[in-house]
Order: sequence, then structure tokens, then C-alpha cells
Amino acid sequence: MAWNAALAARIANPRDTQRGDEAVTSANSNVSPFVMNEPNHDLQLVEKSLLYKTFARQRDEILRYKWIESEKAGVDIGFEKALLGWLINHRSAWREQPSGVC
Repeated sequence: MAWNAALAARIANPRDTQRGDEAVTSANSNVSPFVMNEPNHDLQLVEKSLLYKTFARQRDEILRYKWIESEKAGVDIGFEKALLGWLINHRSAWREQPSGVC
């Protein structure tokens, strides 16, 4: 029951947090432990990562494949069908080509 009360208090005032027995409020502290320090910095780190760049390139290729196949069919084939078609027909060749993202 105490857990529900603490959760309700946090939802009512998200800037208040509990640390042990003492309540730390935004009036007592300039930085809340539940707030990311620099969200733009975190986003930049993600966007610069090799994993994200590879994902973005792969997504772009799938969307290009979706557009081409939809034009051939005369209707939108949908992302799932494009994803499966691209994975089956083109992914292995795509992975072998130089990425140019490093």
C-alpha cells in the first residue's frame, strides 16, 4: 500500500523524488535524478553511432524497395511485405557492399 502512495505522489508531482527517508524537491535541488541531463547530447550520440547509421541505411533501402515494388504492383504493398521481400531478395548483397558510414 505504501508503494501505491509513493507512486501516486510521484505522479502528482513528478519533480519530487524520494531518496531514503528525505524528500528531495525541485526547490532543494537543481537537478532531478529522473531527468536526463542533456537530451540533445544523448540524441546526438545515438545518431552518430555506427549501429544507428546502419539501421537508418537499411531502413532507407527497405523504403526504396517498398516504393519500387508498390509502383510495379500499382498499389501500396505495405512495409511488412516490403521488409520481407527486401530481406529475402536483397539483404545479403546489401551487407556485402561497402557501407561508407565509418
